[in-house]
Amino acid sequence: MMKTLSYFNFMMLMFLLLAPGTRAITIQENIHFLVVTNIENEKKSGLKIMALAPTQIIKAAVVLFSGGRGILKFRRQSPISSKNFLIRSRQSFANKGYLTVIVGAPTIKSKRGIIGYRTTNDYAIHIREVLRWIRKRTNRPIFLVGTSRGSIAVAALASRLSVAGVVFSASVTRKSYRNRPTIFDAELSNIISPTLLMHHVDDQCIVAPTTGVTMLEKTLTSVSSLQKVLIKGGHSGDGRICGGLSYHGYLGVEDVAVSTISNWIDKQLAQNKTK
Repeated sequence: MMKTLSYFNFMMLMFLLLAPGTRAITIQENIHFLVVTNIENEKKSGLKIMALAPTQIIKAAVVLFSGGRGILKFRRQSPISSKNFLIRSRQSFANKGYLTVIVGAPTIKSKRGIIGYRTTNDYAIHIREVLRWIRKRTNRPIFLVGTSRGSIAVAALASRLSVAGVVFSASVTRKSYRNRPTIFDAELSNIISPTLLMHHVDDQCIVAPTTGVTMLEKTLTSVSSLQKVLIKGGHSGDGRICGGLSYHGYLGVEDVAVSTISNWIDKQLAQNKTK
């Protein structure tokens, strides 16, 4: 009897997961290519984005910026394969009611990546096109969320563009031995949007020490509001201390990290309603 019941439960579970209209799998990942003009020394450029629309009413839009070289492989027939915290958590954001947009590298940087390009005006021109695409589809507020080197992109963009709020996660605050950019290479004093700083208390990444969050907090002097949250728990991961599968990428506490971000966004939305 117990074996029959277990098999029945298993089949019911598979039915729910595979049935059309089930919320867990109805969120489609749609890929779009945006043509971008007015790029310095280029006739035109472009970039791919992936958009996940929630099944319920859109509360807000979140634009997710990954770290590393910023190169993501978009395939129509299969999902993005990435260890990055934000990318692998994309459906969790959509499940919480956000139009979730993932940004790839511009075509003019699709081979070498965007490590030194994130703070440029040309990159901001690309992302302005992404925001325009979003605003054609919803009038809900837009939030920029970046993790690791993606936080550098968010900082540079927020200093130039008007958005409802920004999230800096696992921010890179220390120069590497290659002297690559940090979040302090952005014009942080120009950022006025509400800001969330999120970091794992045990982050061991050399270029993203937990102490850097305090430095960043002191530098963001113009933001309208600022909250700092340190995440605890999880696992140290695969040994790559600056990789996505580590404390740096909130391994084992992804749900806590996503909820921290979503709770903060929802708080901003509620405050905007009362103004």
